[in-house]
Amino acid sequence: MGMAASQGRFLQLTSRKNDIGLQLTRLSNEKVTLSREMRKVSSDYRESLNTKTLKWSNNAGVSYIDLSYANLMKPSAMNLQQPYLLTSSAGAVVIAANYQKYAEMISLNGTAGGDYMSNRTQILSELAGVDSTKLESSASYQADLDAAQANLDTLYNEKERNIDPLLKKCKGDGGTAGLLKNLGSTTGGGSFDGANDWADAYNNGKTIKISGSSELTGIGNQLKSLAKFFPDIDTEKFNKGIDNTISGYQTSIANGDVSGAVINGKSGEYTVNVKGLVEQALSAAGASVSESNGYTGSNKVNYEWYDTSKSGYSEWQSAHDAWHIKEEEGLAQYRAAETALAGVLTADEQSLIDYYDAIFTAIADKGWTYNEKVTDKNYLNEMLQNGTYTLTTMQKSVYADGQNDDGSAKFAYEYSTDIAANNKHVYTVNDTDVQNLALEEYEHKKSIINSKETRIDTRMKDLETEQSAIQQMLQGLEQVRNDNIERNFSVFG
Repeated sequence: MGMAASQGRFLQLTSRKNDIGLQLTRLSNEKVTLSREMRKVSSDYRESLNTKTLKWSNNAGVSYIDLSYANLMKPSAMNLQQPYLLTSSAGAVVIAANYQKYAEMISLNGTAGGDYMSNRTQILSELAGVDSTKLESSASYQADLDAAQANLDTLYNEKERNIDPLLKKCKGDGGTAGLLKNLGSTTGGGSFDGANDWADAYNNGKTIKISGSSELTGIGNQLKSLAKFFPDIDTEKFNKGIDNTISGYQTSIANGDVSGAVINGKSGEYTVNVKGLVEQALSAAGASVSESNGYTGSNKVNYEWYDTSKSGYSEWQSAHDAWHIKEEEGLAQYRAAETALAGVLTADEQSLIDYYDAIFTAIADKGWTYNEKVTDKNYLNEMLQNGTYTLTTMQKSVYADGQNDDGSAKFAYEYSTDIAANNKHVYTVNDTDVQNLALEEYEHKKSIINSKETRIDTRMKDLETEQSAIQQMLQGLEQVRNDNIERNFSVFG
């Protein structure tokens, strides 16, 4: 009876020992699985640390703000009141709900070539908050200003095509030396030293002897007589340039001994370098250097002048005088329209109008597409980074080929489209929001895995302790069994 009970206990403990072994194996496998999970969590975290995002900067990357739909497509200090259009791969303007109603007024189905101008007053009144009456007055004055500008453009084109060529036929020969021949052999003050006349002195680097600053005044007046050979120049500016040059050397003489490239000498005996004085005086007077500027002699400058004695000069003079009257009338018309326009809208109102004009002109020109997700900055960033959407900037310019039917100038916008990362305001930086979120997620998942591992370790330790106790008990039972066998069977020995 005793041996049977002992044998039953032995089997019971053996069964429990085997069960513990299975549990330890299962728990060990769970630890391996947790190790794999931890490696993946760490890998995901490292990948998140390398996540990049597009940010906007107005100070060359010193600081950043989010690149958002509002920052790009709504007027603000951030975008300096200049629209940065979101455009699709097809070139259409990508809009959110804020512009959908107005875009449908221009083109119901989003196709290019819509009609903005018919709806301009309503759109601008609602978006910019400007009274429609002011908008209509502004549009009228703007048309007047455009017409005045177009008229001036026409006048300047007429001058370039029909009047300037008349003057070019009278171009003087011989460059600056040829111009100085018109001054002859008199100096207006002092006398030539080693030269026969102005042209000779200029070509051969000769001087004029003077005794003091008063003689410079006479030389200056003689140089001012050259103004008539520059018929398209501001005579007042020309004379002032000559006077400033002369007065500078008069001051030097008044201060005592003079030693320079143009004036040399001391009290009562000075020499004036003709080449240096003429080139400095004509430059200060605003004379134009010849386009070819073929140098003569030692690096002499060829100024472009016109011979008033040539046939055709009087024809040019008559045509130019008549044209100049029209120019003055055109400028007066332009200034009047400019003043009237400036009195209608405040600077802030005009800035808003210019912004929305650009947005909706682009919608009319390029078409549009609606995407409600673009207001999500993460979605927008992804679309810009993968090149699905691009950024388009706009520059207003005047058509060079004429006017509208009402006489106003033809305006157009020049578009420049590129990937966002090529824009000077857009920078690719580490996404700190993603990194911070990834760190939180990493710490959270790590704590869960560590908690599971701790529970497994505790359970395995308890099972190993129980397993050790069972092993000792089994060893004890085996010893009792062996002793009983030896004792009972020794009787038969």
